[in-house]
Amino acid sequence: MAYQYGSQTATILPKVRSAQDGLVGPFFTTLCLPGGATTTVNIDTGSVGFVLPATMLQDQSGAFLPWVKSTGQRMTLTYKPSTVTVSGTIVEVTGLTLTDVPEGETPIEIGTVRALAHDGSAAPYMMGVGFGLQAQSYMDDPNGQPLPGVSTNTALDNPFMNVVGMSREPGAPFQAGYSLSAYGRGKVTLGQTADTLAGFRFMPLTADPTSPSGYQLPWVDVRVTSPDGGAVQTKAQMLMDAGIENMFLAVYEPSPPAAGTSPAHLHIDWAGKAVGIQARDAAGALVVDYGFVNANPSADAHANTNTDLDQPASPSTVLPGGPGPQGGSFLNTGVHPLAIYDYAVDFVNGQLGFRLRV
Repeated sequence: MAYQYGSQTATILPKVRSAQDGLVGPFFTTLCLPGGATTTVNIDTGSVGFVLPATMLQDQSGAFLPWVKSTGQRMTLTYKPSTVTVSGTIVEVTGLTLTDVPEGETPIEIGTVRALAHDGSAAPYMMGVGFGLQAQSYMDDPNGQPLPGVSTNTALDNPFMNVVGMSREPGAPFQAGYSLSAYGRGKVTLGQTADTLAGFRFMPLTADPTSPSGYQLPWVDVRVTSPDGGAVQTKAQMLMDAGIENMFLAVYEPSPPAAGTSPAHLHIDWAGKAVGIQARDAAGALVVDYGFVNANPSADAHANTNTDLDQPASPSTVLPGGPGPQGGSFLNTGVHPLAIYDYAVDFVNGQLGFRLRV
């Protein structure tokens, strides 16, 4: 299929948290509020929406500032593996800019977006730019209890889909999409042209208006092998989460499950297991192909280390996870695949891309 790409891009020069030996860590950038106050936010591909302390968005009396409008809805959200939980009010925010741009370039303006103004006065400071999966969350009733049957999937907006001037129309100059690269000091490219996407291979995404950012996570092949040679093969929904150093992996059978069924969870001790991951494009060519042995798992999931010293894409450790959004096996790779791949999300043509760096 021939795709039409745009002609305009914008660049963020992120701060990439790395250990002294050069391991890739989470991406951060500077967010500027109307009036000039700034804060550092995590560029998180594992969630959707800004999550900021309400105190940043309020005056001294506790009222929201003129550029913040409360929706009256409340939401509770938990990040993993930290288990940090925040509750707050969903607000519409106007006038935010991203200022870590190359010298001489204009700060990147974000259009009006729905964000979570959490009740705390400190962390987290998140900019969720992912798709297909929201962090564990629920909408609250007035007593702080979960509202049954009310999804949070589309409650917050993806800032990278709401940059001023960006469009989801095929062939538009400034197209809705972005890429991440950890090469050198790191780079985020907003928009997409034929040149910026040269060398990427893409897997198709399933459009779903009920999923965060409008697409489901893709299915990939995962093979788990024990030291004794025993193996388990599954198809898992994959999330490349630039906000964490560990991996979450859960195997369910069958996967993908039939509609309305509950697949069985295979409980696996991940110590010493070899994990192989492959993803293919629509023509069957490999998009992602790497593996590792969980030989040196860190006791600290946030440690910026490799469990396989011979594989820079390996996580710090493998932790058991829950089912994917569509109910089957689930793979959260963590950020370390960016040690060997660049990553791109094309919201116009509905595809997810990886580019192997040689």
